Amino acid sequence: MDLKKIAVPVRMLNKLKKKGIHTVEDFLEFEPKKYHKFGEPKTIDYCQPNEYCPVLVKQKYVKKNFSQTTKRSYLLFRFFVDNNENGRAINAFHFEENFNLEKYKQYNGKDLVVCGRIKLMDDGSKVIDDICSINELSEYKPYVHIVYPNVKGVSDEKMAVLREDLLDMQAEIVEPRALRTSNLNLLSYPQALKSLHFPKEGREVLLARQRLIFNDLLYFNLSLKSSMVELPKETTKHFSSWNKTQNFITTLPFPLTKGEGSQQSLLNEIFTDIKKGNRIDMLVQGDVGCGKTIVAVALMMYAAENGYQSVLMAPRDVLAKQHFEEIKEYADKMGFNCVFLGGTLKVSEKKKVLSAIKSGEVDFIVGTHACVAKDVEYHNLATVIVDEEHIFGVEQKEALVQKAKDGAHSLYMSATPIPRTMATVMYGDQKKIRIISKKPAGRLPIDTIGVKNRDKAFARMEKEIASGHQCYVVCPAIEEKDNVDLVSLEEAEKAYRAYFEPKGIRVGIVNGKLKKEEVEKSIDDFTSNTTQILLSTTVIEVGVNVPNSTVMVIEQADRFGLATLHQLRGRVGRNSLQSYCILVCEDENNQRIKVMCETNDGFKIAEADLQQRGTGDLIGTAQSGENKYIDKMLNNPILFQEAEKVADYCLENNLGHFLMNRYEEHLLLESETPKKKRSTINRKRKKEE
Repeated sequence: MDLKKIAVPVRMLNKLKKKGIHTVEDFLEFEPKKYHKFGEPKTIDYCQPNEYCPVLVKQKYVKKNFSQTTKRSYLLFRFFVDNNENGRAINAFHFEENFNLEKYKQYNGKDLVVCGRIKLMDDGSKVIDDICSINELSEYKPYVHIVYPNVKGVSDEKMAVLREDLLDMQAEIVEPRALRTSNLNLLSYPQALKSLHFPKEGREVLLARQRLIFNDLLYFNLSLKSSMVELPKETTKHFSSWNKTQNFITTLPFPLTKGEGSQQSLLNEIFTDIKKGNRIDMLVQGDVGCGKTIVAVALMMYAAENGYQSVLMAPRDVLAKQHFEEIKEYADKMGFNCVFLGGTLKVSEKKKVLSAIKSGEVDFIVGTHACVAKDVEYHNLATVIVDEEHIFGVEQKEALVQKAKDGAHSLYMSATPIPRTMATVMYGDQKKIRIISKKPAGRLPIDTIGVKNRDKAFARMEKEIASGHQCYVVCPAIEEKDNVDLVSLEEAEKAYRAYFEPKGIRVGIVNGKLKKEEVEKSIDDFTSNTTQILLSTTVIEVGVNVPNSTVMVIEQADRFGLATLHQLRGRVGRNSLQSYCILVCEDENNQRIKVMCETNDGFKIAEADLQQRGTGDLIGTAQSGENKYIDKMLNNPILFQEAEKVADYCLENNLGHFLMNRYEEHLLLESETPKKKRSTINRKRKKEE
């Protein structure tokens, strides 16, 4: 339901829209960012550094101070911690209630329970900061303290009042008999919302998140099944000559892989189907470095040799440019023309490229989603090749479907290991799904280990850099404030620079907050070995290809899903050198870490994930972007399969409309946000996440 309909004040409504909150469901599914469970009170000696702890103290005094660093007033407390006024004393800092000085003065000399974070100072002493509550000992009861993301201009109190009012209005959004077809014991939707905002224990939060993710995956399944388009199996694009294509293959500086699951067997199947007049509609899955691009180039050569154009699209500019540089080299060698078409082109450059495409001067077009924009007119397009198709948006996919309707061959490539059962749901039964499992000769398995601290990682990195090689380091968050439990890029940067830069080793940074030019500069410096270490978030998961890199370090690896870990590891091992992946984690016996250490096969990893994950790892930051449903599918495979069963039942029994309408209402309201303002909102949201 639109928040306007329940008379939310216009000013508050506008503030919520900036957070992407348009409906009642959006508001109630706006998750807390932290939960701190405070149990029975204990003395300071039993509290660990960085632990959120209910501490037994006796108050000596409290006074108001001003911080020159934050430019904010705060309350400074002095507490006795040994239950007597001659024992040890510690300080505590409270920024949130500095206006309540008189209230806290009344606690002088009283026994209290202070709930907050224990911080270890440089001199070894402890202080309490990030205080959540202060209670008299006689009144304290264990509780869960919840911290919500800040909505600028709306107080926590107003958010809380609206939240409590709306919770009582919620009903189940999926027919209960449809839910019963799942093998999961799911919470009802109203229960899930209450457990999300008023949990008594951590398990309640996990079950609540499970239900909300299930709703997303059910919507995803219903959307996929409802929008499957029957495409032509035959084509009007007929190829006859293939001498140049054969010549291209025989003059490659390396042989194609042969046998079952190889480049050669896949090309033989594609060429045979085309000769028969069949339209190619295929998803090709293969690990990073298995040679999918060469298969794509051979198909493009085949089209060009017969007078047709081909387009290869990638979802990110960095990846598209790397494809362009590789394919242009092959095209030039065989006497064909190749151009780049992307959002970074100047207006004059783009006009020139579009004119060449329309006239037929160009054989190969490589670029981003700009390749299916309305202003692109192809001369005689026969082949559309898409890398990581699931990252593209709805409009781009509709444009691709239109090309297929016109008879163009469609080849989709993915290095993301998607189990066949899930790929079939995503793409429909009519699309062929093929796997390239053979790796080129000379590739060594990546040596993967799990470690608890960085010492082994530093030692391995130093050794590899001394041999002229380079290293990646990936962190789960950009800033420390994103989530106190995650290792941030800012925090890691300090540690890595402090260790390596005095040794003359340069460190570069890439993250989603940098401008496009800054990202390109950092990657160019790394590609040229100007910098030897590249620190990044998962922005490098797809699209950075530096064969000289031999070490991938992943901080807090146990916080990532298996699909992401495998993609990140695939950034190394792209040559004949021995490469290493070091998974820094709290628990070396974590099931995902063990799977990563046992195999390099992405499809075995995907199947193991499917078998062991159960309802999935529901802890971590929220996903965003066009591919958020794919992310949730890969991170919650069993949940996805159960959602598919429920979707089938809903479609067979004409159910599920209420759920679909709620999601579509959100999309409609979001689309009504002015475009310029919406792009700003999206940029801010990405920074916050």
